[in-house]
Amino acid sequence: MSKVTKIDSQGNTEVVIDGIIIRQDAEGRYCLNDFHKAAGGQNKQRPSIWMQNIAVNALVDQLEAENPASKPVNIRAGRSVAGTYAAKELVYAYAMWISPTYHLKVIRAYDRLATQGVAVHENAAGDLLANPLKYIQALMGQAQTLVDENAKLTEKVGVQAARIAEDKPKADYYSQVRDAKNTQTIGDFAKVLGFGRNKLFAWLRDQNILMHDNMPQQTHINQGHFRVLDKTYKSDAGNKVTYTQTVLTGKGKTYVQKRLKKAGNPDLGDDD
Repeated sequence: MSKVTKIDSQGNTEVVIDGIIIRQDAEGRYCLNDFHKAAGGQNKQRPSIWMQNIAVNALVDQLEAENPASKPVNIRAGRSVAGTYAAKELVYAYAMWISPTYHLKVIRAYDRLATQGVAVHENAAGDLLANPLKYIQALMGQAQTLVDENAKLTEKVGVQAARIAEDKPKADYYSQVRDAKNTQTIGDFAKVLGFGRNKLFAWLRDQNILMHDNMPQQTHINQGHFRVLDKTYKSDAGNKVTYTQTVLTGKGKTYVQKRLKKAGNPDLGDDD
């Protein structure tokens, strides 16, 4: 299939391979039977045999998934129009299946495209020099299609990001409410566990969960294990006194229990 005498990339125009005109239907699909005839017409290379390939059916399913309104393959009956008509992507796959030589040429063309940004098939080289405007128009059309597709994708990503940003304060609020309901001082948590308060504080310091002043390590605050709250009370003299209080969140209590279990549930009984 390497002797392509004319192939115009502009829509539903005529394609001729080795003197065989490749028919197209109204939707721009190409007749695989004509490609088969141009390739020599070997019985083992009939489109009906190729269509039984599992990989081909997977490719058809993918094309339909990307564009549900499209129909990548259409089998038509009738004396002048009979045949299997397929989308361009399937034509390329069929051509590769028919000829390993042509398969390599396609791979190398795509390699040139990836490394040089432009791929010119050897059969189109002369036509390119003779009719450069035709190919420039085709490239411009492809570039515009890519720009439009990227714009749609960017818009979609932007909408999703906006929704996430809009929902984040709500998620943070509910997380804070949930944690606030489940918070508990370290001393009260020690009583629930049946441990001595001072021994639990000492163990948490030994595990580098608390610092020497019994304040949580910043890492554990960031991970949501602890919260440090500002509290106030009135002294006997009527003065307003502010102090800090460290509490374990629900997440933090679960974390500490797991650490205790991993340590073999050390004996942290009543304080001496």
